[in-house]
Amino acid sequence: MVEHGSSSGTDLLLGDGGLIWGYDQSLSPDRIIQTSFIEEMSTVSSEVKDLLETIKSRETQLKKQESLVYKRQLKIDLKEKELRTVQESVNNEMAKLEKGTLDTVVALQNSISELKKENCRLKESFQNVSKNHSASKAEIEMIQSKNAKLEKQLSSANGRIKNLIKLQNVKIKELSENKENIQSPPKTKKITKPRPQNPRQDPHTSELLKILMRAVSNIDQDYFSSLFEESFQHQLSSLLSSLTAYLKGVTQSSAVVQYPVLKLTLKCLSVMAEPECNSPTLKVIFRKIAEILCTEGQYSDSSHLHSRLVSCLILSKTSMQVQTLQKSLKQILTDVQEEGAVDIILDNSGHSILLSSLSDPIQVKLILNILILLTLNSGPNDPILPGLIPHLDRLIELLEEGDTEIITSVSILLQRVSSLPAAKYRLKQSANLLRRMINEHSCSNSLVVLNCKAVLMNIDCFRQIPGGG
Repeated sequence: MVEHGSSSGTDLLLGDGGLIWGYDQSLSPDRIIQTSFIEEMSTVSSEVKDLLETIKSRETQLKKQESLVYKRQLKIDLKEKELRTVQESVNNEMAKLEKGTLDTVVALQNSISELKKENCRLKESFQNVSKNHSASKAEIEMIQSKNAKLEKQLSSANGRIKNLIKLQNVKIKELSENKENIQSPPKTKKITKPRPQNPRQDPHTSELLKILMRAVSNIDQDYFSSLFEESFQHQLSSLLSSLTAYLKGVTQSSAVVQYPVLKLTLKCLSVMAEPECNSPTLKVIFRKIAEILCTEGQYSDSSHLHSRLVSCLILSKTSMQVQTLQKSLKQILTDVQEEGAVDIILDNSGHSILLSSLSDPIQVKLILNILILLTLNSGPNDPILPGLIPHLDRLIELLEEGDTEIITSVSILLQRVSSLPAAKYRLKQSANLLRRMINEHSCSNSLVVLNCKAVLMNIDCFRQIPGGG
């Protein structure tokens, strides 16, 4: 410490370079230093107090801020917890939606695949129907042109037939009168039923009978039926007996002579009612006819398609032997695939004889196969499809109780006949059976399924099938 002199007193220079002005010169240096230290400490203490106040104020502010931060942190934690909960819920919902969407997509893909297959099958069926329609249309046009010609020929043929019948009646009357004059009275009764030898005794009569038979065999079936009812309704036994004799008499003749006799015999059989065929007298005649056709190779084994087909049709009606029936039906099944065979069968009403035999459980498979070929190869105006309508009950029964082969055959026939308006009412009654067939054969027999669906579409019941649209 250094002292400096001045006018007012003595200045004291502190060791750190500070000056204390106007100290009391009576105080000792130590006292002065102590006083100065106290003052300095007081100043420092005041500053410390101010600093402490500032620190307390800042601590208070920090505590407030820390409290705000804590509250905010709690809010953030709560928000994070809520967010995690929402995220988990969203994830669960997304997983469920993804699984449900994936299952839906797989189901839709399977459904689309099935629909594509069904569409392909329907497209193929439509193409087949379209082709058949085009072919049928062309066939109809050809038949219409032929029909115009045939109508003209028919009108002229009917006139000739009536003239021939009148001429034949005159000839028979003349022969009867001549024989009555020659023969004794007891034998005159037998002249009304000429035996097979009589036509061969008079060459003119024989030729006339041949012409008559050829003419009568070409008569329309409805017209023949009316003639038959008028002329022979009460003479079935005598008529068929005479025809049986003629069949045996022309065994060695050519097919040109045999065919009219066969055709006339078949026409007589086709117009007979079922109860009449069961009479004992006619059963004996049937047996004789079957024996002639079976034992004589000129008939059922003939190389002439017309004679062979008609002979087999007659046997299918008259024979009582299972082996003969099967042989005849197999021969018809083989022949029906030849050109012109369907026309021969339909012209001779052979389909009616075949349909009447559907009740035979032994021959039903062969008959169904023949009917299928007839329906597939016949035209829209042919009588085969309308002829099936009276036998729908039997076909439905076979569909329900038959084996796989019979069910397939019946489904084809029902598909063909379902296009006719007259068959729809009966088939609608069997719609549930058709649906059951679809379900039962969906994996084993696609043809049955396709045919049954086609039937349901034709009778306007297809939409009621599950998955049917």
